[in-house]
Amino acid sequence: MSNELSFKQPGLVHKFTAAAVRVNGEALELAGFPGLMLDDKAIGDTDAEQQLRCVVDARKITGAITLGQTVYWDEDGTAVDASTGAATVVAANGDFVLGVCVVAAASGDNTVRVSLAWESNMLVRTFGAAGGGVSQGFLGGVGISGDLATSATAGNFLEFRLDGSAASGTYRGIYMRLDVTGGAGGEAVRAYLHCEDDTPDDTVNGAHITLAFGTTVGNITGLGTACRNTMMIPNRSIGGTTGAVQAEAYAEGASSANGGLMSLLRCVIDGNATGKAALEDNVNLMEISTGTNASGNMVSAAGNEPTWTSATHKIRIVANGVTMYLVAVLA
Repeated sequence: MSNELSFKQPGLVHKFTAAAVRVNGEALELAGFPGLMLDDKAIGDTDAEQQLRCVVDARKITGAITLGQTVYWDEDGTAVDASTGAATVVAANGDFVLGVCVVAAASGDNTVRVSLAWESNMLVRTFGAAGGGVSQGFLGGVGISGDLATSATAGNFLEFRLDGSAASGTYRGIYMRLDVTGGAGGEAVRAYLHCEDDTPDDTVNGAHITLAFGTTVGNITGLGTACRNTMMIPNRSIGGTTGAVQAEAYAEGASSANGGLMSLLRCVIDGNATGKAALEDNVNLMEISTGTNASGNMVSAAGNEPTWTSATHKIRIVANGVTMYLVAVLA
């Protein structure tokens, strides 16, 4: 008899006390987590181990399993090799969710490669035609540099639609925190869009962040921002070059050039023509809220005009399609 599951790529190990006889390679769900047994264990053994969140080859029923399909474990299913217990894509026959198919299997194949679900009751969404290699990220993922997840149909590769109805408190759709405690640098979030088409059908953005309001309800009595960047300054002096926002144009080579209209900051009022005109009448380019206007502060107290010809510089901008210059005055 073949193993129900055969280990292929690492994950996590759950140690437990065996409440029943367990067999190496057995498909097993414990406390909602699907995995495979790592050794034979007798009842009462306290050193039983279950491999979780890994990639396995699962013994399967007769029938094709396509890339991205949700895979279930059927304790009574008849495998291609006639063993009892097999992977299936028929939810009604499954005893628990095993994971998602990451390598398609033909009808007569003995096994199917599966990335185990983090929890058997977790909603497993299929990748459709996305595919891609199994990520070597510490906690998993899909797609690697030589085997990307791909799709010929436009849409969302990952999608979370959430709803919070609490009367108070704060929701976060995703909370990401990275503590760097060694010598490495880091980025809590890295978004990277690589455009390889000369005439994309839509805009391209490395990241698009939106704050929106309901058609008839929803308002702000305090602060509301589409993107808030906070640089926390500890209760001490810090060195280096720092900034809450860095807008950067990076030249990849000696032939890098600007062949269009490029700016480090682009400020736009857009949308409905009537609403746009109303916003243009009273929206400010920026607000500076640092305290008071006083000598030595970011916004200084009023002073005498300098000798303009020797103390001024020009900063080029484009305002409503017209090239203009902001005047900068030497201190």
